[in-house]
Amino acid sequence: VEFFKWSGGVPGPFAEVSRQAIRRIRRIVLTDSYHDVRGGVALTPEGQALLADPSRTVNYVPHPAPLGTPVQEWVTLQFKMHRSEKQCNCLSAGIEDHASTNYAAMGSAFAFLAS
Repeated sequence: VEFFKWSGGVPGPFAEVSRQAIRRIRRIVLTDSYHDVRGGVALTPEGQALLADPSRTVNYVPHPAPLGTPVQEWVTLQFKMHRSEKQCNCLSAGIEDHASTNYAAMGSAFAFLAS
């Protein structure tokens, strides 16, 4: 799926297929994702809309706040991350350990996917 297009590039020949595929994606759950929209890759408009829609995309991140609390900044594997770099809804996984993020968020992640 052409979720990303290279900066300055033109969408490839499968651009319409990509748009259709992105429209069919109901929900995305990320756990402590290291994606960063600043680094040489630009999202297509459809990809931007998908990431930015909190009803469709969530990123559970290591943070001491209670599970599901929206967060703007967190530290993972000694790197400071910011919601603005992710351009998606970032919620606390209720733990501070990167390796435990999947397990800690599992119940909430499946509830989100089922909603």
